[in-house]
Amino acid sequence: MSDRTPILDDRCREYGAVFNVSTGTIWAGTHDSCAKIILILRGLTQGIPTVQLADE
Repeated sequence: MSDRTPILDDRCREYGAVFNVSTGTIWAGTHDSCAKIILILRGLTQGIPTVQLADE
């Protein structure tokens, strides 16, 4: 059982392509949770070293 909230997908009825909130971004295909992505972005904008982000 997963403890993550699912990311909702939208499927094109004509072509069958699947789209979601990460489609076309650097996060496409990642298995990181939305909370983890937000923490990474917050750390980068605050100038926190990546070593410290990895420890968290």
